[in-house]
Amino acid sequence: MSNPTLDLAFQSAVGHAKAGRLSEAESLCREILSHDSAYAPAWHLKGTLLMSAGQPDKAEEAFQKAVELEPSKARYQNELGVAQAMQGKLDAAIVTFSRAIDAEPSDALGYYNLGYAYERSRRWDGAIAAYQKAIAIRPQYPQALNNLTHVLRQAGRTAEAIEAGQKAIALQPNFFEAHLNLGNALLQQGMAGQAVAIYQQAIALRPASPEAYNNLANALNQAGQTDEAIEDYKRAVALRPDFAGALTNLANLLQERGDFDGALASLNRALALQPGNASIYNSIGSTLGSQGRLDESIDALRRAIELRPDYHEARLNLAHAYLAQGDFANGLPLYESRARVGAPIDLRSPAPLWDGQDLQGQRILLQTEQGLGDIIQFVRYVPMVREKGGKPVMRVPKSLIELLRGQCEIEQVAGIDEPAPSADVQYPLLSLANLFQTRLETIPAKVPYLSADPTLVEEFRNRIDPHSFNIGLNWAGKAVPDRRRSFPLSALAPLAEIEGVRFHSLQKGPQVTEVFRPPFGMELSNLLAEFEDFAHTAALMANMDLIITCDTSVAHLAGAMGLQTWILLPFAADWRWLRNRSDSPWYPTVKLFRQPKTGDWTSVIAEVSDAMRSIANKEPRTK
Repeated sequence: MSNPTLDLAFQSAVGHAKAGRLSEAESLCREILSHDSAYAPAWHLKGTLLMSAGQPDKAEEAFQKAVELEPSKARYQNELGVAQAMQGKLDAAIVTFSRAIDAEPSDALGYYNLGYAYERSRRWDGAIAAYQKAIAIRPQYPQALNNLTHVLRQAGRTAEAIEAGQKAIALQPNFFEAHLNLGNALLQQGMAGQAVAIYQQAIALRPASPEAYNNLANALNQAGQTDEAIEDYKRAVALRPDFAGALTNLANLLQERGDFDGALASLNRALALQPGNASIYNSIGSTLGSQGRLDESIDALRRAIELRPDYHEARLNLAHAYLAQGDFANGLPLYESRARVGAPIDLRSPAPLWDGQDLQGQRILLQTEQGLGDIIQFVRYVPMVREKGGKPVMRVPKSLIELLRGQCEIEQVAGIDEPAPSADVQYPLLSLANLFQTRLETIPAKVPYLSADPTLVEEFRNRIDPHSFNIGLNWAGKAVPDRRRSFPLSALAPLAEIEGVRFHSLQKGPQVTEVFRPPFGMELSNLLAEFEDFAHTAALMANMDLIITCDTSVAHLAGAMGLQTWILLPFAADWRWLRNRSDSPWYPTVKLFRQPKTGDWTSVIAEVSDAMRSIANKEPRTK
């Protein structure tokens, strides 16, 4: 064939391809190339036909021939890169797309494709830069804006992601995927209400989308609308019965609500669909642990770690299960995984990590983490650091500064928002239990290891009736009450019926407003209303005959001060309270009252009420 004849044959092949007659198009391409193997457009068309047939590996070979023959054609480079990317050859695709850009720098498609390759390889900065360049060339490019929304969110730049997502939808209001990505960004930014509205718009665009219902349920859950979230998870599963992610999300929410049987049923369905999914085994282990089925929980969590050895969340859950059993030998080393889950431990001090050897007078910065109760519980280890020759210094939340200053042989106490005290080495406070190889029988449990300021104690003593039986009450965590561990003040109504008792609120945070609506007959003071620090809390507690509290920082402070303390616990309590014990090896003066079943505070408070009656009429101790 002459070149004009080849050109006519090629145009005919293109016509067949556009009309969907792929076999005829492929046959003509083959004939053209048999006459002229250097006819680049035919190689390109052949590659396109092979891509349509789902053969990217063979398509790559054809596109490569076209590129070799006409390297200046950006279109050929772009399609070669797409074929490479579809096979997971992302580094090669990045090189190819970069060559396409070199061939035609003003073409937004090259930058879009480059962004996609970077995105697939999880190189967010490269993806962001490429998508932004594509948009700079073609401002009305909703697909690039949508992808930019996703990668900005992955990079933690959620405010910018929201802006990009909003622009994509403004350009193309019926862009379903852009609604999902914008909703995800809003949810990550904590704007659950707005995310709900966007996901609802996505469902209006595509009513049979299980992904949209699953994402809507995530947003509803974050917004506190858990009943609606459960229904939408169920809709997602109804639309796609093999949607393992929605089944797992449903199970996690059911577990939070105390429906462990429902959670396990959902998880087992998900596991049948994905038997090698470590995340599902982790959720099963967590749910079994919440039921107190620790041996089964440990088996499931071990399986999760076998499937994914670097699965730090499963390792931490396994640590909790071992520790709840009192198996510190296995639990404490795994507890070190907490540094890789959630908020990292602040080790920004330039001081190196302590190796556990004799400190020979060096200053050691003990880094705090997690909640106030954790700091109070583990500060007991500071004297042991002193015994190693160290001079311990600490940074703590503002509310603990005055309480801890001058106690537990701490050399210096600074606020968490202040610069770190100078130190030669540093170490996480909660890791000291593992460093010192703590076992159940070797917990340093000599109390009190914290005490109240005598001057403040005397000030509160003058404001309390010494002839009454005085009880300090705390019924909820300070910041965001844990629904499992907290209960409303009204639940303590049976205690108001006991004569000769005066109650004093130790409560802080949003639930302190309940002080103004005590149960009928309860005399309840709020002497801590003007104080936020724990030094004043400790001083008031020192004047109490008894502390009654849920599992919160007040429980740890009372135990650390050696006060008579009753702690009301959920059915499967936090690991530090172990299982099936009414005492605590951490705090000798504490008595534990446990739910007989999940959510049953009524039985717990009835037991507390009976125990109170037996002691309240005794002569109050001298204050």
